[in-house]
Amino acid sequence: MMYISKGILTKETDDHCFVFHRGTEYSLNRLESELWKAGRDRLCESDCILTIEDMEETGLISIAEDNSIKSIYDLLFDCMFIPCRHPSGREPMTSAESILFVWLREAGIRLTTAELICLCERNISPTENLLGEKGRQELITAIYLNNDINEFTLEHQMESAESRDWVITGLLSLVQKNYLYIG
Repeated sequence: MMYISKGILTKETDDHCFVFHRGTEYSLNRLESELWKAGRDRLCESDCILTIEDMEETGLISIAEDNSIKSIYDLLFDCMFIPCRHPSGREPMTSAESILFVWLREAGIRLTTAELICLCERNISPTENLLGEKGRQELITAIYLNNDINEFTLEHQMESAESRDWVITGLLSLVQKNYLYIG
């Protein structure tokens, strides 16, 4: 079973670690800690199905059925990519990663994976009029241009978009390089 971890490690002891996720701090036992730490910066596989499913119920991980790009897209549907305040990434970003990072850091709203794919699919660059609090409404209009599109419809449309694969690859690379964490 493929998974990726969500949340921020706040404290670690010999047999526990504490993870903060969406307003709650969770205490993880040794096995849960090992699984969570393994998946905090990359997709992982594990045979500990019951523990993984329990951790998914608390929201500390997201699960993919297999390693297909469609399953990974579905896994990321539930993930919120959050820029690190002080990125510790030592590896430089590619130009595609840099665009994704600017969108995530400067947009003025938390963008979903589908919204990022939509922006890239439409070749919309992160310009000043779309960024920050002042650009929030124009950004939302640019994403949801058609009044018939809602968040669920957009998610469905973007699962087959041409830019889906490179956006997913870029997001996962930014997580691995420690520019983003998954909330």
